[in-house]
Formats: sequence, structure tokens, C-alpha cells
Amino acid sequence: MTDIADLALLGDQRTAALVDRTGTVVWMCWPDFADDALLCRLLDPGGGSWSIDAGEPVGRRYLPDSVVLEQRFRPSPNSEVVVTDLLVPPPQGGRWLVRRCEVRGEPTTVRSCLRPTVRFGQAAAPARAAPSGVRFEGSDAAVHLTTDGTVDVVDGGVEVRAEVSEDRPLVMVLGERTPDTGPLREWADNRIRRTADHWHRWVGSLHLPSSAGEAVARSALTVKLLIYEPTGAVVAAPTTSLPEVRGGTRNWDYRYAWLRDASMAIQALERVGRYDEAMAFWDWLERAVRQRNDPPATAYTIHAGEVPAEVGLDHLQGFGGARPVRVGNAASDQLQLDVFGHVLEAAAHCYDRMELDRAHPADVLASFADQAASRWSAPDESIWEVRSGPERYVYSTFRCWSALDRAVHLADEGALAGDRRSWAKAREQAAEAVLRDGWNDELGSFSRAIGGDQLDATALAVVAGGLLERDDPRLVSTIRAVEDHLADGALVRRYATDDGLDGQDGAFLLCSSWLADAHLAAGAPDRAAEILEEVEGLANDLGLLSEEVDLSDRSLLGNFPQALSHLGLINSRVKLDEAAANG
Repeated sequence: MTDIADLALLGDQRTAALVDRTGTVVWMCWPDFADDALLCRLLDPGGGSWSIDAGEPVGRRYLPDSVVLEQRFRPSPNSEVVVTDLLVPPPQGGRWLVRRCEVRGEPTTVRSCLRPTVRFGQAAAPARAAPSGVRFEGSDAAVHLTTDGTVDVVDGGVEVRAEVSEDRPLVMVLGERTPDTGPLREWADNRIRRTADHWHRWVGSLHLPSSAGEAVARSALTVKLLIYEPTGAVVAAPTTSLPEVRGGTRNWDYRYAWLRDASMAIQALERVGRYDEAMAFWDWLERAVRQRNDPPATAYTIHAGEVPAEVGLDHLQGFGGARPVRVGNAASDQLQLDVFGHVLEAAAHCYDRMELDRAHPADVLASFADQAASRWSAPDESIWEVRSGPERYVYSTFRCWSALDRAVHLADEGALAGDRRSWAKAREQAAEAVLRDGWNDELGSFSRAIGGDQLDATALAVVAGGLLERDDPRLVSTIRAVEDHLADGALVRRYATDDGLDGQDGAFLLCSSWLADAHLAAGAPDRAAEILEEVEGLANDLGLLSEEVDLSDRSLLGNFPQALSHLGLINSRVKLDEAAANG
């Protein structure tokens, strides 16, 4: 079984591929993030894959400031094979996964086996010989393998072999069509160079903090690869059903765009100077919520449509035996009131910092403010998408307060038209509910639910979110309660109560960013920096973070790489840097 930390990410802002340390592509949906998996060994040993046999793995890296992957293998003491992998980003005339194998030292034979599947591994994709390679069919999106190696069509796929020397690399290209310009080797070298230059220029445009700039750049690159460029949507992760509990049932499909995640992405992208991507999200959001707005779905497809119904794929064994493997996500139909706050906070953030002429899209934002005003006291399923039934969650009430607070601010700026008076009245009522009924003296913290006695890591976001003054004793008290009962160093569990699901998940990395933000709000920037450094140290060797971390051994859990984890890191790092600059 591949460890999650063994995976490397490739992307072209339409889909993503995951490559393990052996050089095997174990995951790729095609043609887009949420389509069927063409390669899915990640979720079943018999799933589709693309392997390379080039010797023992000895190292890997991304080329500087890029997502071009370079892996090194040792077939013999006098030879080293370097495999360069990338998905070609637009606009370069087509879509391809490029793999180039070159040797340093003695010539060696390299073998590769490509076995794509259809319908998430239910059948092999039929292969037939075609000009310049092999064509795989059996689905709506056929793909073509082009190579300068020797090809044998075998049961369920193809085998490629070549004698590789220093002046003769092996090139393999899988894509929507065969490359049609010039010799394949020159074409591949050109795409590798252009792709590396593309990402290097993009990273060069970032406004990075003075500390941990490299980690922030890698997180920004990761988020960039999770943006579906044609619409601006931000997928939560490019995978489905990587478990939150080893061998357990907490396996969810994250290949969709959550309003909450994308709103955090807007703030993160603006903070690092990428305004175009931030504004592209608003275009996607406007299309999405015009289809379903009252109440909005929590998540939509990358094309701004409804998320498919959640079903299990019983024919797949699951990652490490974690079943069921799910596609679709029932949480998209839940009522999660905090989304109003996340969206309006992002709108106000961009209006204030980007000097927009108006809050865009104004009518959608006004509708969200109206709904926050009328629903702030209603029960919901919370940010954690619990399946134990609705409650009146403190965090949801707090985010409704935040939505109304930002709506009033935008109205005062002349950027948002609506019922400012009702927004202001509901804002005060929500604030009173959080401060009076959300606080629990015995816990010494804000609680999970209004009037409740259970602790939840969302309390950290509440105390750092602007509702309390810095000298309010409830700020430090809440931090202490969470650290005493839910945290292990920088790692923070979400809660320790029943949520209607089997098993107990690990530490949720977004909560670590909240812990850092809370310490910063309490005037402890050094402690905030220590927490973020610990989180950065949990990333794999390529700087990638999953959703959660196992508290027993610090291994990565959950879908990978996870947008929220990287977004939390970017936002917290930049806030810490801005606080230092402002004294």
C-alpha cells in the first residue's frame, strides 16, 4: 500500500495525477477532476496505473518553483535514470501527461506498463494500434499514447521498452491526441521547458511573506493546481475516499468546489498578489448560486452544477482496505450556515484590499446577508458536515454574525444595497447569542453548540475572528482549553464527541492554522510562528499536506493534497507577516 506521503502531485488546472515513489502514476481522473478515474490503483491494487521500471528509487524533487516532477532511479551501480513527469498546462495546444526517461552513465533498458481503466476500474480500456502509438477507448474521453519506444499491446494495456542512453531518452506522452509537431523528443523537451518556465514565472509574480516564503509559494502552487481554470472553481482535493481513519469508513469524495474553501482561497490568493484567480472564483460562485441560492448548496461541481448523489463503488477495495469508496457527496445538500460568513468575509476582504468598484456579485451577497439575518439561530450540520443531525452550532452562529458584520460594512461603503437596518439588528442578536449562550464557564471556552458543554476546535476561529477584544480573558482561556483537551503540540483534533460516524479521525490541519491565528490575536506571535513551523514540518518531502494527521505517528490522513490545509497555512503566514510589519 502506498503511503499518502509517498504521493507527488502533477496538474494542469483541469485534472491532477498522483505519482508514487516507484514512478507509478496511481491516480488520474480524465478529462477533468471529477470525471471517472482513468488510473485508480490508489484505491485498488487492480486499478489502472502507469508504471516505470527503471531501478531502485533514490530521490525526487520538483524543479525549482514549479510542479515539474523529477525522480531518480538506480538500475545499476554505474547508471542513474532520471524520470521527468508533468501535465502540460494551458495554453499549449492540447492536453498531455508527459514522461521522459533519460540516463546518466551506462545505457540501460527501461520498461513501462500503462493499464488505463474505465468506470473507476470496472474494466480495462480497450487498446488498439493507431498512427504513432496506441489509442485507448471505452469511455467518453479516449486517450492516445505516443512514444518512441517499442510498444506491445497486451491484455488490459500496453508495455513499452527502450534501451536508454545519454543521447537517447525514452519519451512517452498520454493525452487527448498525438502531438503533431516535429520529432517527439524535441516536442517533449520543449513542453518540459515551457511548463517549467510557466510555473517559474507564476511563482515569481507572488507577493511572499518575509518568513517561510518557500513554504507559502509551494502551498500557493498547490492551490493553483486545484483551481479548475475554465471556470475558476477550487476543488477541495483531487481525490476521493483517502481515509480519515485507517481502514475506516470516513471516506469522502472531495473533487468538488466548496463555497467555504473557495472563499478562503480568494483571501489567500489576494494575499499573495494573485488577483485574477481571486476574481475568477466570483464568476464561478455567481453561476453556481444562481442555480441554487436559498439556501445555497455547500458544494457545487467545477462547472457550477449540482454535486452527484453519493454512492459507494463496491468493486474497489479502498485505500488500505478503507471502504466504502464513495463518489458524489451527500454533504452538498446539508444546511451549513457558516458559508454565508465565509463568502461575505471574502467579498469584504477583496473590496477593502483590491479597491473594487463594488462588491461582486452584489445581488448574491445581499441575498446571503438576508439569509444570515433570517437563519442565524437555526440548527444546521456545521462546518464539519456531521451526520448525527442538526444542532445550533456556535461556529455557525458566529459566521452568521461575521456575514452580517461584513454586509453592514459593505453597505456603509456604498458597495452593497440591501436592508442594512435588519442586517445590523440581526448582527447584534447573533453576537449576543455567541457571547452569552455560546460561552461555557466549566469548559473555560466557547462550546460546540449554543448552550452546550462540549469543546470544539472551532472555538479558536471564534476568538480570533474579531468578535472579542484582544484583552478579553475569554480569548486566552479558550486557547488554553483547546490546547489542554484537543491538542498535541501544534496538532488539534476537531472535537471528541459523537458525530454519527464510526471511528475517530486525526488532527485536522486547518485547526492548527486557527490555533496560530488565536495566539496571534492574543499577542503571542512567536508561539503562532512555532505552530506554523511545526505544521510545515508535517508536509511530505515535496511540501504537500493532506487533510489530517494521525496523532500516533504523525502520518498523513485524508484526501490529498488538501486545499484547506494549504489555504490555512498561506493565510496564517501572511497575517503573521503583516502583524510583524505593523508592529
